[in-house]
Amino acid sequence: GRTELQRWMFSGVGAGILVTGLSCLLFMIVEIGSSPSWQILGAASVLAAAVLSPSMGPEIPATRATVQRGEAQRSTLDWGAIIAYGAMGFGYIVPATYLPVMARGMVPSPEMFGWIWPVFGAAAFASTLVAARLHKRYSNRQIWAASQAVMAAGLLLPVLYPHILTVIAAGIAVGGTFMIITMAGVKEANRLAPPEDVMRHIAVMTVSFASGQMIGPAFAGAVHDLTQSFAVALIVTSAALVITALILVDGPFNRKAVQR
Repeated sequence: GRTELQRWMFSGVGAGILVTGLSCLLFMIVEIGSSPSWQILGAASVLAAAVLSPSMGPEIPATRATVQRGEAQRSTLDWGAIIAYGAMGFGYIVPATYLPVMARGMVPSPEMFGWIWPVFGAAAFASTLVAARLHKRYSNRQIWAASQAVMAAGLLLPVLYPHILTVIAAGIAVGGTFMIITMAGVKEANRLAPPEDVMRHIAVMTVSFASGQMIGPAFAGAVHDLTQSFAVALIVTSAALVITALILVDGPFNRKAVQR
C-alpha cells in the first residue's frame, strides 16, 4: 500500500471514537437508555461495515520474498520497547475507563461530562495526521517517548487541580498520543526486525499492550476502593509511562536508530 496513506488509516480509530462519542452525548441529552443506545450503535456498525467492505478491494499481493519454514531469521526482541508498549496500554486504558467517571463526578450534566469522548476522539484523529510530519524529522523512538511523556503529564493534571477542564485536557493528552505511539511502535518493529520476523515482534508487543489494558482497570479500581480517589492510580500510571519512555530513548536499541 501507499505509505503516505498510513496516517489516514490510523486516523480512522479517532474518527470512530469521535462519532460514537457524539452519538452517546446525543443519547444522554435526549435520555435514551444504555440498552437501546448499544443496539443503535451496533446496528450502525453492521450497516457501515456492509456498505464499506466492498470498497476495500482485493488484498494487495505480498511483495516480500517467501521464506521456507525454519529458514526465517529471528532477531532479538527489544524488551524495552515491549515493556513500554505495555505501559502505554496500561496508561491509555486507565484514563479511557475512568476519566468520564471523574468528569461526571465533577459535573453531573451530560451536556458537560459527555464531551470527554468526542474530545478524546478528535484529538486521536488529528494526532495521526500531525505525526506523519514528525516522522520526517524524528525517529520512531523519539516520537514514541515524547508521546508517552505528554500522556504522563496529561494524567497528572486532574491530580494537581481537580476540575472538569483538567479532565478534558487529560483526555486530549491521552487521545492525542495513544495512536501516535501505536504508529511509532509498528514502525519500530519494522525497523528492528527482518521482513520475515516483523510479525513476531508486533505480536509480542500486542500481547504486552493487551496485558496492560487488562491490568489497568483492575488496578485503578482496586486503588479507588482503598483510597476513594483516582489520584494514586493516575500518579502510578504516569510514573510507569515516564520510566519506560526513558528506557526507550536510553536503551541499546536506540543507538543509531534510523527510519525504515
